[in-house]
Amino acid sequence: MDRRGNELKGLLAHHGYPSLLRSSKIYDFVLKTIREKGYAPSISEIGAKFKITSTNGASDHLKALDEPQLIFRAADRKPEP
Repeated sequence: MDRRGNELKGLLAHHGYPSLLRSSKIYDFVLKTIREKGYAPSISEIGAKFKITSTNGASDHLKALDEPQLIFRAADRKPEP
């Protein structure tokens, strides 16, 4: 696990939020996807993987990871055809 992953685990232990646990799993999924495909999954892909029905819900998890700078989000990414 990388340094940011350890920081996230520390946040989980400190706050104990169930949503942070889910964010941790999303973080792991994002890293795995980047390693395998060379780019991050879309919000829709994250929603499908974790059964999050709204894109806003998936986006909220990404915002939770962005605030402590565990991830860095690009501006708008256009979907590939």
